[in-house]
Amino acid sequence: MSMAEIDEFTRECVLRNFWKVCCWSSTSQSRIRKALLKSCQVAVPNLTDEDISEMKVQEIVKLMEEKGRNKDRIEKAIIVFLEKL
Repeated sequence: MSMAEIDEFTRECVLRNFWKVCCWSSTSQSRIRKALLKSCQVAVPNLTDEDISEMKVQEIVKLMEEKGRNKDRIEKAIIVFLEKL
């Protein structure tokens, strides 16, 4: 899936769903994995837990734990993950 294939509405839905499941205060790997799965299923309905690599979860955890967390960087990492599915 390329960026051109992911329209603005789908991107917004994915990111909105991610933040619904994963609040700013949570950096648990299981919560972030669940948030990635639920949010990306908007664009890729047959996505399973096995499709979400441990490295991607750890990358998002690291971004969430950073001092002065940058929402744009977190969201970009989610969209990059979605594009590679």
